[in-house]
Amino acid sequence: MAWGSAWAASQTAMMTPCSSRLSWSRISSHGYAAADIPLYLLIDRLDGKATIFSEPRGDEYAHSTSVVLGEDLPIPAPLEGVLPTRDF
Repeated sequence: MAWGSAWAASQTAMMTPCSSRLSWSRISSHGYAAADIPLYLLIDRLDGKATIFSEPRGDEYAHSTSVVLGEDLPIPAPLEGVLPTRDF
């Protein structure tokens, strides 16, 4: 398995204190995009949303899709599928 494989990216998780969640999510997304990680999943239980970021370009992701927790989140390539968020 290659270091930058989709499987490795899908196994990444980070927990942060609620008070710093916005700054940590921005720092993380920039870092993952810059490292060319194809997908970045953010579960925000305080806002009740799940967001998947895709297509890294430089230190930003070109696309994102969000759903309210409880809805199914479509996962784009390279993993392609649906993530049920009802248990988050």
